[in-house]
Amino acid sequence: MLNRRTLFCGMLTSSVSLLACGKVSRNEQRNSGGGGQADTSPGGAGQGGVVSRGSGSESGAGQSGTGQAGTGQAGTGQAGTGQAGTGQAGAGGAVGQEGESQACYDGPPKTENVGLCHQGTQTCNANGTMFGACEKQVVPAAEDCAHLGDEDCDGSACSDPVWGNIYLSPSPGSSSGRAIARDASNNILWGVNFFGTFTLGSKTFTSAGGKDILLVKLDPDGNVLWAFQYGDAADQHIASIAVDSRDNVVFAGGFQGTMKIGDKSLTAPGSLTLQPFAAKLDPKGNVVFAQGYSTSPPLDGFADSVAIDEATDDPILSGAVQTAIDLGGGAIAVNGSGLFAGHIDKSSGLASGAGTWTKTFGDPGFSTDSGGSRSYMTVDSLGATVLAGNFKGAISFPGDQPSKLQTAGNSLGTYVIKLDKMGEASVAREFETPSLSGVTTDGDGSVILFGSFSGSLDFGGASLTALGAGGPAATDFFLAKLDSHLNHVKSLRIGDASAQEDASGPGHNSIRTDELNNIIVSAAFTGTVNLGGADLTAAGQDIFLAKLTPSFGHLWSKRFGTAHGSYAFPEGVAIDGKSNILLTGDTQRELDFGLGPLNPEQNYEAFLAKFQP
Repeated sequence: MLNRRTLFCGMLTSSVSLLACGKVSRNEQRNSGGGGQADTSPGGAGQGGVVSRGSGSESGAGQSGTGQAGTGQAGTGQAGTGQAGTGQAGAGGAVGQEGESQACYDGPPKTENVGLCHQGTQTCNANGTMFGACEKQVVPAAEDCAHLGDEDCDGSACSDPVWGNIYLSPSPGSSSGRAIARDASNNILWGVNFFGTFTLGSKTFTSAGGKDILLVKLDPDGNVLWAFQYGDAADQHIASIAVDSRDNVVFAGGFQGTMKIGDKSLTAPGSLTLQPFAAKLDPKGNVVFAQGYSTSPPLDGFADSVAIDEATDDPILSGAVQTAIDLGGGAIAVNGSGLFAGHIDKSSGLASGAGTWTKTFGDPGFSTDSGGSRSYMTVDSLGATVLAGNFKGAISFPGDQPSKLQTAGNSLGTYVIKLDKMGEASVAREFETPSLSGVTTDGDGSVILFGSFSGSLDFGGASLTALGAGGPAATDFFLAKLDSHLNHVKSLRIGDASAQEDASGPGHNSIRTDELNNIIVSAAFTGTVNLGGADLTAAGQDIFLAKLTPSFGHLWSKRFGTAHGSYAFPEGVAIDGKSNILLTGDTQRELDFGLGPLNPEQNYEAFLAKFQP
């Protein structure tokens, strides 16, 4: 059979419309030959023609072939299919001119001239009897995020914005997107802290006095499915969201005063005491449980992170505490102040019953840094719980392999600890000087850390040294990968000689991995950063968002801001089931995700955006 592109210039087929050199327009369709007769004997051939013999079980039409000296006609069987006969050019059948060319395209019609895809040309041969191959066309290929452009020609390229919004909280109000997750249908679960008013579509919410919580469910296009407000005249804070295998939503944080979730009222002791809480809603927003966790004596505590144990669908909580905490199985003391972690029941929200546990980790010399440090928690592919955060002094981790981590003098350090399925410490590490802003794991059980540092930093490989003469001007970002035993795999310094981190510090939960173990990371930055592609230079303070390979190779990176700087902070990153990237946080100034400038009311206001993989 002839290849579709090496055809005679006088032939017509269903896949290529312009084949007769200089004779037929590109959009003209072929003409069928006449139907065959009842018998299956060969049709008559014109001079130089080729015929076919009818056979099969269904009727069909033959194809005429035309030569200069005659016409070949296909025969068809009355009760069968006639195989198309093709008349080749007869003697002296040149009907085109040598070198004559036409446009051609082999890709799907809807992809032509979309993205990188475009037409090519094919040229008639020296005898004018045959068109050659289609040359210099570009047809759809797999999207390659290591290079610019829309290779699969679907109208969007890697990292292109899908949609993005700033949600207004007119002065003196303010708002911040603090937590984000997605369900199995790629619906978005979004946690917002706000004060004053907050406009979401056509509805405006008003806080009850202090900061309130708004929990929102949106469809993949950003349309609101439901939204619930929680709070009273005191302050309530949302810090983390997780979604289980049945699309139930678990959220956690801290609250003062009284917070009503559904028909359950949670009350913190004292007017200013901050207490940890967790609550669970079904996919329609109905309350499954809501629990406030008491501390004794009543001192501040906060649930920083929540994740899901995939084996049981039970939530796992972690946070900071200054005294004993009761997650439902009785008060567990902490040695001094420190951290807590707990595996709570998916139905009650309490750490009571088989498989649940509560652990505390602390030391009389333990303290968090004055910059508002928090703990970070994630669950790896094997079900181990990873805790990480900043601290000063000492912290003890009892367990099968008890350990005590100690920072040098009053310097800031980072702890990383892995707990087994029963909450026992299996391995713990401490690293001097870094300020952590996010932790995640990948499908291989590796732990990836992101944050900032000054001076020198050693994760076990080559030492990293911040650029600059020292002090705040030497603050750079770091990215580090540790194996499942917390041993160094790779580490990277990011930044130039100016300060990369604003004094307010980087955002939280600003790093995630996708199903291919690629790393997505975001931060507020000043100066210039380079993550392996082009330099990104902030105008004041802006945001960067980047996607790297598992070995830190550059896939893409981009800056969001304006010519005057956005003064924006990313607070959460999530990856949906199609590897699209969700980014939330807050901004004080104009912010542009690539769809045009978005303008806040000159105070901090929440943003939410979605990007192609």
